[in-house]
Amino acid sequence: TEKLKTKFDMENPQLEVAEIPNPSLDAASVARSLINGFERFGPKRFKAMAYTALENTMKAGAKGVEIVISGRGVPGERAKTWRFSTGYLKKSGDISENFMDRCNESSNLRSGTIGIKVSILHPDVILPDDISLKEEKKVVEEKKAEDGKDKKE
Repeated sequence: TEKLKTKFDMENPQLEVAEIPNPSLDAASVARSLINGFERFGPKRFKAMAYTALENTMKAGAKGVEIVISGRGVPGERAKTWRFSTGYLKKSGDISENFMDRCNESSNLRSGTIGIKVSILHPDVILPDDISLKEEKKVVEEKKAEDGKDKKE
């Protein structure tokens, strides 16, 4: 609050801290957990860490996830880019611009710098190309038979 007061000349700034309901559906927390794993274990296990993050996010209910790990720190002499994705992703258009959760993070390791990009398509996003079929309602009609008894068709 002190920084907000001095930097933006605010009289009484109010901050509210809230818990993230599901960290597996938040791109920033997924990227930070991957960076934490890199700093702990090094870049040797990057594939296992990325696939675990993909699986956890999809189990949390996401429609699609993409993780891109790139840089000099990925094992090898030259800089490489590894892309891990699963599910349904939108790469362009209104859904991609406004409804995809994206985060870019970087980590400086001994072997070099690693950049991580995470994109998540949340389960509550309604896509324009979703097709849902409505069930046809069956109407029960009663007809009187010639002999006076009711029959249902």
